[in-house]
Amino acid sequence: MKTNSQDVRIMWDKIGAGLSGLCLIHCLIMPVFAAAMPWLGMLIEDERIHLGFAAVTVPVAIIAFIPGFLKHHRRSVLAVGMAGAALLLLGALGHEFVPHQLEHWFTVLGGMLLVSGHYLNFRFGSKCCSQELCGKHNG
Repeated sequence: MKTNSQDVRIMWDKIGAGLSGLCLIHCLIMPVFAAAMPWLGMLIEDERIHLGFAAVTVPVAIIAFIPGFLKHHRRSVLAVGMAGAALLLLGALGHEFVPHQLEHWFTVLGGMLLVSGHYLNFRFGSKCCSQELCGKHNG
């Protein structure tokens, strides 16, 4: 039987997976649009779009992964999600730290990890198990 807190956790994972997926799609189609229509590519490549995705996606990840971890105790799921959030942030903010070409790939990999992490968080958080059983799975 689902409780209200389970519904809220599931909602945040769905929102997070959707936002991360949109970010991933944006990053994958951006080079195609930039090559086909340079004026549209300049609009889509605007740095503010990347900052906007990161500003929304990273807090949603934190809101989804922390309570999920407290439910299922799987450090690997938390690590995947937080690595995805970190890479997404590095891609959005890292222009001073990493080459421009790597920013794009950090963002793509971050989006893929976030989508995967939200899926795993949802899957393990939705399983009906006692805290004792969940606590044994720390990997």
